[in-house]
Amino acid sequence: MPMVEAVFNTDILRGFVTGFGEGVDDLQCSIEDMAIRGNVDVATHYVSKSIMVKPMSVSTQYKPGKLCIPDVHKLGAFLKSCDEDTTHVRHVNNMLTVTNGNQQFSTPTHDNVLSYQSVDRAKVAISNAVNNKWTKLGRADIQYHATATMGDLHGLSSMTKVVAKDAPIRVKMEGESMTITAGNMRGTTMSRTIDVDELTSNAFAETVFSSQFPKLLSIMPSGEVTLRMGNKNALIISHNELACLLILKHQEGVDA
Repeated sequence: MPMVEAVFNTDILRGFVTGFGEGVDDLQCSIEDMAIRGNVDVATHYVSKSIMVKPMSVSTQYKPGKLCIPDVHKLGAFLKSCDEDTTHVRHVNNMLTVTNGNQQFSTPTHDNVLSYQSVDRAKVAISNAVNNKWTKLGRADIQYHATATMGDLHGLSSMTKVVAKDAPIRVKMEGESMTITAGNMRGTTMSRTIDVDELTSNAFAETVFSSQFPKLLSIMPSGEVTLRMGNKNALIISHNELACLLILKHQEGVDA
């Protein structure tokens, strides 16, 4: 296997490695075009995002290609313990080596990355959705489109703390508002309404997500985003300034 290597800002790399959400334990990445990109597709969500390499290192420590991170939690813990601002990542002969100052983390890698197994199929659906201007995702219609400030969607975890840790989350998008309700509709609920700028006209969409919904929203960085949602379908969030796409999947059978 050819060597793959690059140098990154340590804090940014740690945020990248550990920032793909609940249920993601491993990561398949590619280093290309002066960036590292990761894609995951799991039961609750799909994520695609990237960060830039340190430009000063490119002439001597930049070799593009694919690399595997077999345990994002262990690598994240190592990076959290590091003191230096710069971290060197190298993947060769099924061995991942990450160096920061006088500290080094090494681990064997493999080809069976669980979080990547259905990514290729997801990429086809996303490519088709881009071509049809996000009017459909797969066979499902996407009725509602809007822009919003991602900061307004962060900090929703308090809702499930008030109602219940496993409370389902109902999202309703209509007019210039997005209403998020935690809890079973026949029991205790808590709601928050967020102002959005609707890009469609007189559209409506409502979908139920699992209790992980608030935590998964933290995957998307702050800034302006475009929201797209289909009735009883996915919520698609794309960042308008950064290379980050998050698709939160409708949870069939969740009782709300």
